[in-house]
Amino acid sequence: MPLLSSEQKSPQSATMRSNQVQFLKPEKEDSGRVLIVEDEAELSEILEFNLINQGFEVLTAADGLEACRIIGREKPDLILLDLLLPLLNGWEICRMVRSHHDLAVARTPIIMLSALGSGDDRLKGYQLGADLYLAKPYNVKEVVIKSRHLVAQHHQFLGLVDKLASLRQWAEQQDQWQHALFHELRNQLTVISGMAQQLRNRTDLLSPRSEKFAEQISCSSDYLGSLAENYLLVRKVEGQPGRLESESIILKELLDELWALFKPLAEQSPCQLEFDCPIGFIVTVHPVA
Repeated sequence: MPLLSSEQKSPQSATMRSNQVQFLKPEKEDSGRVLIVEDEAELSEILEFNLINQGFEVLTAADGLEACRIIGREKPDLILLDLLLPLLNGWEICRMVRSHHDLAVARTPIIMLSALGSGDDRLKGYQLGADLYLAKPYNVKEVVIKSRHLVAQHHQFLGLVDKLASLRQWAEQQDQWQHALFHELRNQLTVISGMAQQLRNRTDLLSPRSEKFAEQISCSSDYLGSLAENYLLVRKVEGQPGRLESESIILKELLDELWALFKPLAEQSPCQLEFDCPIGFIVTVHPVA
């Protein structure tokens, strides 16, 4: 599409300017940062004046390349975009913004303001990702109202992005703490198990009852160490592509392991420990379980 000068592209310029020279009631609140991309100085000044009066911080660009530099550097909350611009037209600017690698830039609201008012032009604008398409001559008050609404939505979106990033950071920190905790737990249980085994080997130092205690300490620490090792292995695998599949186990074999683990404790107390499970009964569990 050829680039047109201000005079060529705006035969209604005089009418538009007379319609747009309207001054809105000033507001002092900080409403956000708006980039005006417009090569017609008078139209740009009218928009800038009214937006500043409404509390917006305003940036301006008179050609497409300057607009791209400002967008990448300043990350405005809204872009008011003319289409027929020198050096790089508004269609390409919109396409560049929507494909930007930075989500905050890619989701920047865009209002297209153009002398191109046909239905096909409007559809093209929306297909490229414009949030609103207003044909010239437009009403400045409408532009300001729409700007405030879109900037508020963008601020809400950026707030959600920040919260999501904080949650992800918190989850990563929790994961690091858990990894460190289970790693240290596994090491200490290995030490306890080794010392208990040394005591069991010194039969001359232990009474029969103390020997049973040492055996129980060794078995329990080995079991807990195995759980810690399995947890670390599962977390390592979960961080890789793919998903851990559930697996089937024979329930009686699991109960037999639990029986061997808790039998010494049961023998030392008045309680009676019993397991009753059909042979061959299979359950499906996640590897973490």
